[in-house]
Amino acid sequence: MEAGKLSIEYISFDIRELIEEIIKTHARKAEEKGLDFRYSFSSSIPDVLIGDPHRIRQVLSNLISNAIKFTEKGSVSVDITRLYVKDDEVSLKFSVVDTGIGIAQEDQGRLFKSFSQIESTFTKKFGGTGTKKIRSYFDILEKAKND
Repeated sequence: MEAGKLSIEYISFDIRELIEEIIKTHARKAEEKGLDFRYSFSSSIPDVLIGDPHRIRQVLSNLISNAIKFTEKGSVSVDITRLYVKDDEVSLKFSVVDTGIGIAQEDQGRLFKSFSQIESTFTKKFGGTGTKKIRSYFDILEKAKND
């Protein structure tokens, strides 16, 4: 992504199976922290899609990991919904919502800037920066494509 070299694969995969694998990967850590960790998957989403399951796994896992990391108590929710279907194209929204520390409104614009840290005290305590706002896989890819 840094040098404009983001490559997206287009392969057939089972989206529901992928999401369940991702959720299972993070469930233990959430349970250890005593967090309410849940997900929803819209029944209107086709089982098999063509896209990049590796990129979805990478981005969604990172968002979930940060949500769990920066949430000391409360919940983390992952929601996958269908936005629309047009011809043979399906648009999905991947949302990760948590009750964690969040990022101040004035700092959110710097989230996707290269080598930018939001707040050093959070970095020292948690080893990175977290997000409280809803994030979407497509928003991230769109931002990466435009940078």
